[in-house]
Amino acid sequence: MISEREGEEIEKQLGKTISMVTAKEIILFLKH
Repeated sequence: MISEREGEEIEKQLGKTISMVTAKEIILFLKH
């Protein structure tokens, strides 16, 4: 089982990863 604190940490890491990927996607899109 994952504790609530661990779950929050995982969510933060996922959020960072997703926003990094999204920023890359936007930059690539704007370059075209």
